[in-house]
Order: sequence, then structure tokens, then C-alpha cells
Amino acid sequence: MSQQTVAEGYHFVGVEGSSIQNIGKLVFQQLCIEQQLNCDVEMLPAPRAERSMVASQAVGEVMRVWSYGEEHPTFIRVPTSYYSVKTAVYVRTGSDINVQTSADLKGLTIGVLEGVKHSQNLAIEAKSVIKASTPEQLVNLLTRKRVDAIVSSYVDGKATIAAMNADKIVELSAVTDTHPVYIYIHPNHAELAPIIDNTINKLMASGEMNNIILEAESNSF
Repeated sequence: MSQQTVAEGYHFVGVEGSSIQNIGKLVFQQLCIEQQLNCDVEMLPAPRAERSMVASQAVGEVMRVWSYGEEHPTFIRVPTSYYSVKTAVYVRTGSDINVQTSADLKGLTIGVLEGVKHSQNLAIEAKSVIKASTPEQLVNLLTRKRVDAIVSSYVDGKATIAAMNADKIVELSAVTDTHPVYIYIHPNHAELAPIIDNTINKLMASGEMNNIILEAESNSF
């Protein structure tokens, strides 16, 4: 790698207010340290992070699911996934909602976080969808009976419910989905994709990636 590549600064973005995204940020920063890449990561609301990529204001995003690349085919998906996110459905206790598959969401009003693709994908079968800007707003939609259920990452859902003492909300364990997550690169900086991919594979082969992820998790939950 050239000295020019090492010295140049790269501006990445992630999605704020998410424990999962915080893990992605910390793992990504370790990848940059490994390759001596001068990178910073700005955490933004999901729609703003997406717009910053579209407008070429960001070099890349640190964590998005596969379908994000299908919606933005010009973005370069770093081939190797380095983590995964579990999507879960939460309801009020005693609501008698019986959901076994995503198809059972058809008759329900569902709350999701705006711009979070894996949640929106699971809720695509819903009767209607209300979007929240923060995990706290999402939980409030459910506790105030504005929606029948909410869709969130399992980790963020559990963390927010615990922080808000929303003990009358439960997970529907039958309706979960696990998605690998990827780093995305703007096409203007395509040269970074193989550098980052090689680093991920190197750290996975050595076992060091597991240590990096465990440390990132301990600092995020």
C-alpha cells in the first residue's frame, strides 16, 4: 500500500443510537489500525448516513445488510461479512398476538426504525408501518398502543426495553431473522474494498477477529 493511501483521511459513517452499529464502528476502527488507514467514523441517523453516501460525502458505511447493496448497486460491498444482526419482533404482554412467520404480520400495524433496512424488510408484509427516529421512540409507539408490534435488532430492542424499564414488552421468539452485515464503499474509493476485505480475512484466519469482536461487544452493551 502506498504512502499516499496511508496518509489520506477517509470519512465513514454509521447509524447512531444502536449498540450493534457501535460494535461495527469499533471493529471497523481496528481494521483501519491494522492497515494504517487514517479513518474517522461519524454516527448519524440512518437516513442521513444513507444520504451522505449517495451525495459522495462519505467514503463508506461501517455496517449494512445485503439488501442495502441491492438498493444502491453502485456502492461496493466488501465481500466478506464480519458480523451478523438478529431481527426480532416485540409485542405488549397480554396482547394475544400470535405471529409465527413474517407473513402473519399482514394484519398488523408495525413500528420500525426509519432507514434500518433489516427491520423494514421483515415488516414488508405488515398492514401498515409507522417509522420512528430513535429506539426509544419505537418502544414508546408500542407501550402507547400506537402500533401492534415493533421490529428491531434483537440487541437494540433488549437494550432499549431494559433502559426504559418497559417490562410489559416481550419478544416473539418464533419470528426472528439473522442477517450478515457488511462494510460498503463509495465507488469513488473502490481501491479500499480489497484492502479491507483482505484485512477481515486475515484477522479471521488468525482468530484475532473473534477477540476484536468480543472487546467491541463488551464496550457496547
